[in-house]
Amino acid sequence: MTEAGYPFKNYSWYGIFAPAKTPPAIVAQLNEQVLRALRDRAGGDSFDHEFWTCCVELGWAGILVDEDAGGSALGYVAAGHLARELGRQLTLSPFVACSMMSAAALWAADATLRMHGWLLRIAAGEIIAPALSDTASHGESRETHAELSGDGIRLHGRKVAVPHPGEAVAFLISAVTEEGEDLFLV
Repeated sequence: MTEAGYPFKNYSWYGIFAPAKTPPAIVAQLNEQVLRALRDRAGGDSFDHEFWTCCVELGWAGILVDEDAGGSALGYVAAGHLARELGRQLTLSPFVACSMMSAAALWAADATLRMHGWLLRIAAGEIIAPALSDTASHGESRETHAELSGDGIRLHGRKVAVPHPGEAVAFLISAVTEEGEDLFLV
């Protein structure tokens, strides 16, 4: 790709296989070692910033953002194909978390969040991390609640599996209110 004039690095990992009856402890250790190697490859960050810059330049960060909001507006089918290819390469990037999950949630949310330029910021490559899950891997659920407090809103709860917390400029948090579930940008 570089020879063609595109400053693009292709990292390829195709898979690691183990026999069908490999003990779960060994599989867990393999998973841990693969994730550690991927993180080390990204310099200790949760993703490769140079690669993400290329993604932003290609318009991938704003794939679900309308053109008038600074995106490429290629839609869900294109985003799905791109996510599949990035996953096939085990690419560390905020694409699914930010460009798909956060962008789709913000688009579906009220117009105030969209008008404040958050979709533009996603299209520009800023990380808006979705903090949507209240359920830990062992199935324990703790709802996050929002309540009025003075002149603002106070959130109570705990989110699990929040992607890219160190690089995020904001977090998109789902919480239960008196009227139902809502999204909050923190």
